Amino acid sequence: MLKSVLDLNNKSSIVILGLMITLMASSIKGLYQVYFVDLLDIYQMSRAQLSLLGAIFGLFVGIFSPITGYICDKYGPLKTILSGIVVAIVLFGLISINQSQYILFLSLGFLAAYAITAMTFIPFAILVDSIFKDENKGMAFAILSNGTAIGFIVLSPLWVYFSTFLSWQYSNFIVFLLFLIVILPCGLLLNKKVIIPAKKKESLQSKPKVLKELTSFNFLFLTLSFGGCGMAMAFIDVHLLPLIKENKTFFLFDSNTTLIATALSTLGIAEIIGSIFIAIIIRYANLYLTLAALYLVRCLLFIYISIFNNDLSFLTFAFIFGLTYMGTVIISSLLCLKWYGAQIKGQIFGYLFLFHQIFVFISVWSGGIIYDFNNNYTLYLLMLSLISLTSIFASLFLFFKHSTNKPLILKEISNDS
Repeated sequence: MLKSVLDLNNKSSIVILGLMITLMASSIKGLYQVYFVDLLDIYQMSRAQLSLLGAIFGLFVGIFSPITGYICDKYGPLKTILSGIVVAIVLFGLISINQSQYILFLSLGFLAAYAITAMTFIPFAILVDSIFKDENKGMAFAILSNGTAIGFIVLSPLWVYFSTFLSWQYSNFIVFLLFLIVILPCGLLLNKKVIIPAKKKESLQSKPKVLKELTSFNFLFLTLSFGGCGMAMAFIDVHLLPLIKENKTFFLFDSNTTLIATALSTLGIAEIIGSIFIAIIIRYANLYLTLAALYLVRCLLFIYISIFNNDLSFLTFAFIFGLTYMGTVIISSLLCLKWYGAQIKGQIFGYLFLFHQIFVFISVWSGGIIYDFNNNYTLYLLMLSLISLTSIFASLFLFFKHSTNKPLILKEISNDS
C-alpha cells in the first residue's frame, strides 16, 4: 500500500522522503544542544572539554566530507544516504545502553560525524543536481535542507520538553527507535525505486584534476567565505543555548526553558522562510552580492547580541539569523556544483565542507575556552563578527572576479575555475 501511495518516480515524493531523513538527522546535533549543560554533570566534564567533543565532531564531519563526496561519485548518493542511516542507528543505540566517556566520544565525535555527513548536504546536493533541472535545483535543495529547520521547530522543543523528565540515555533510545522503524525504511525505498541518470563519460584528458581545482581562485575564496558560515553554525549548534540559559532579563517570558523552546522554533520557522526566499531570489539576483549581504547581516547580529542580553534580543537574533541560516549554504553549494565536472564535483564539494568544518572546530572549541577564561561569551561573539566581515570581503572578491555587464544569476554561472 505504501508503494502505491508513494510514486517514487515523482520528484515530490523523493523530496518528501529526503526531508524526513534530513529532519531526523538534525536530532544528532539537537540532543547534544539541549542536553549540553546536563552533560557537564552526567560525564563530569568542564565546558571546554565538552566543547572539545563538539569541536571533534565538527572536525570529523569535515574529514568525512570529501570521503562522502568520493563515495557519492563512485557509488551514488542514495547508497551514501542509506549508510548514514545505518550508522545513526548504531550510534544512538550505543549511547542509550552505555554511559561512559569513551562511548560518548566514539558516538558523538566519530560515528555521528559520518552519519550526519552522509544524510545531509553533500549526498542530497548531488542527488538534486542529478535529477532536477537547473531552474529547479535551488528550490529542491532549499526544501531538502529545511529538514534542519523543521528539526528546530518540531524536534528541538520536543527534546527540551523531554529533558525536563527524561534522562539523556532514554532520549537517545527514542531516537534510536525512530531511525530503526521510520527512517531506515525511507532510505531503503529511495534506494530501491529512485533512478539516477547515468553520468556522461569524460576522457582521461578532459577529466579535471582535484588538486588543481582546490588551489584555484574560485575554491580558495569560496572556502574563505564559507568558513564564516561554519563559525556561525558552530555557535548556533553548541553555544547559543548555553548563552540563553544564562539570561536573567525577561520581558516576554517567565523562564529560560520557555524562551529556549520558542527561540529554537523561531529559528526554524525563519530558516524555512529564508531558504525559500533565497531559492527564489537567486534566480534573479547576483549570487556573490547576495552572499556578501547575508554575511553582513550576521556580522551585525553578533555585535547586537554581544551588547543586548534579554529574552527579546535572543528572539530577535533567532528570527533574523534564521532568515540567513540556509542562504549561505545554498548559494555556496550551488556555486561549487556548477563550477566543477560530474566526475569530481562530489569530492570538491566534500573538500569545501572539510574546510567549513575546520572553521566549525575552531569556533566550537574557542567558544568554550573563551567562556572558561572570561565567564561570558562577549569576546567570542565579537570574534564571530570579525570572521563574518572576512566572509563579506571574500564574497566581494568573487563578485569582482566574475563581474559582467549584467547581473550574474544561477543560470549564468560560468564553468571556469
